[in-house]
Amino acid sequence: MGYMNVEMMRNIFLQTMEEEEVDKFTPETLSLLYAHNMLDGEEDGELGEEDMEYVREVFSNMDRDQKGYVTAEELRGLDIETLKLVARRVESAHGPIGEDTGPRDEL
Repeated sequence: MGYMNVEMMRNIFLQTMEEEEVDKFTPETLSLLYAHNMLDGEEDGELGEEDMEYVREVFSNMDRDQKGYVTAEELRGLDIETLKLVARRVESAHGPIGEDTGPRDEL
């Protein structure tokens, strides 16, 4: 349980770049994935300014040079800890994460 596999997330980022036919992964590209994962059909898939500010903040973890985009090569080179940080911020956890679930007498 927990968050998405970070290598899977990296591959989704790269695949999104291919599908959108872009050579730069930007906050706007990340917002497409964020909206898909976090809004879950609650709204019409549109992020508000507050959500976009959050996406930009998350994106800044990947954009070490603060140039406003990340290339496919840079995405491939991101370390696991950076990807974990991004995953924790763009996706809801699946099941309990670090919570005390109480005694497990059945075991």
